[in-house]
Amino acid sequence: MRARRAAGAAAVLLAVLGGTASAQEKLSVTLTAAGVFPRDGLVRRIYGTGLAAAADVWLKLKGPLGLAAGFSRLADTGAAASFSAADDEVFPVRFRRQTVPVVLFYRIGLGGADLRAGAGLAVHGFREAWQTVDLDYKGHGWGPRFLLAARVRLFDRLSCLASVVYDSFRAGADSPNAGAVALGGFQVGGGLSWRVY
Repeated sequence: MRARRAAGAAAVLLAVLGGTASAQEKLSVTLTAAGVFPRDGLVRRIYGTGLAAAADVWLKLKGPLGLAAGFSRLADTGAAASFSAADDEVFPVRFRRQTVPVVLFYRIGLGGADLRAGAGLAVHGFREAWQTVDLDYKGHGWGPRFLLAARVRLFDRLSCLASVVYDSFRAGADSPNAGAVALGGFQVGGGLSWRVY
């Protein structure tokens, strides 16, 4: 019962705060760069952290709700060790991932700033190429995306944006004996937002 009351009070507070924003933007475009922190330990060992670039469109819907959609690209290089215990050869690898997300978000206006929390889906296409041997993996996947962002207005149309994104999706290997690898993880980044109107 106490949890329900707390959730209800939080919902009322969010609605009040969301309705107090002045001069809300209706449509904006953002360009961001983000550090990528993979969830899977094997992916972290091979590639470490990466850097993704993204472009997104943010559209305000009714009330404090909005919709964001975009495109991001991750390009990374790494080194994979041989699976043989007798061989310690290291193979250079390249990984590319393109992502198209669609997120429904809730906006809390704070004058010249706002907070956004949202959830949605993301479709991913990826390719891993081993540069010195004839191995090449391609695939696609989709999964949930969660978003938390803060925007602060710098000038009339220009704002800075900071965000934390979590993607969760798995990619299976060609062999039925190989388990799926978690290719999702956290992205922490920032960039610039341009208010179209």
